Amino acid sequence: MSGPAPCSSGEQSSCASTNQRKRRLSAIISQPLPNWEPPIIEVHTDDIRASSQQVLDETALARQRQRELWVRSPYSNPLGRGNLSTGPSEEAYAHFKLDSKEIYRNVGLEVMQTQDFFISLEDNDSHLLDTHVDAYLNLLNKMRGSKTSPYKFKDRMGIVDCNFFDELAKVWAGWQPNLHGRLVRPFSVKDFVIRPEWKQNCDGRRPDWGSPWDSCDKVVVPCKVEDGHRVVCVVDLLLWEIQASFFNRTGRRTYDSTPMKARRMNEKQVPKQLSPKSNGVFVLLMIRSLLRGLKCLKTTETDIQSHRQDIAYEIFTNSLPEEC
Repeated sequence: MSGPAPCSSGEQSSCASTNQRKRRLSAIISQPLPNWEPPIIEVHTDDIRASSQQVLDETALARQRQRELWVRSPYSNPLGRGNLSTGPSEEAYAHFKLDSKEIYRNVGLEVMQTQDFFISLEDNDSHLLDTHVDAYLNLLNKMRGSKTSPYKFKDRMGIVDCNFFDELAKVWAGWQPNLHGRLVRPFSVKDFVIRPEWKQNCDGRRPDWGSPWDSCDKVVVPCKVEDGHRVVCVVDLLLWEIQASFFNRTGRRTYDSTPMKARRMNEKQVPKQLSPKSNGVFVLLMIRSLLRGLKCLKTTETDIQSHRQDIAYEIFTNSLPEEC
């Protein structure tokens, strides 16, 4: 049998970039994960002896069951065909928010969320929390496999959750405690130790809806920097560079502390935020646009309140009651 056809002259550059990307990621993923088990600590409750390991296991199983229920549930388009809702009505959503009793909903996260989750998401005077961002990223990922999704997404683009950058930032603080300061010690890529959980991000096992990076051209990373300000970074695995989007109106400054080339998105690609509490919504809208293959985000500050309400209602429409 003949081997695979060689790349044509016009495709040689693309083939070389793809092969180089796969070699880099394979080297990371192929490193063995260390064997680690949580220590067993004995605890006493009403004279019944139970290990902390048993408590952890039971909690993990309960959360996993809730997560699996949400994953298996089909995506529900709030508008649907003919502008008819395929999930809970807006009236039901309004009654839910006004109910004086706490009602828990499964939004695809490990922890159930109450009315406060949705009310703060809609509140223009509140910052978006990591749970808000991760819940909508969960939903965007569910849309990708649904025929009723109102959007068409690119298949070769991966996403990570907020936890990925938070962990990375904590480790990076050992070299640069102040984001606007200088490095306190020399940084060497060769000496940098990749944590086992980051390898799970690379092979698509973390978060559980992730995609293997060797099958992606780009990876979208939601980032939270100083004072809770959020930005979007796109890691281009073909060009081996990081592209960052900033929505504020402050001065611009570039850092060269990464082995990848770093550059900002063109000013025309991202809108300008006027309120410091709206950038989280801009981040979600920008990620959604990037997944659709759009090169710019066309929205303004005056649209943020409407977007907040739409995102909250869409998450609620696809949530499950606690008893499910």
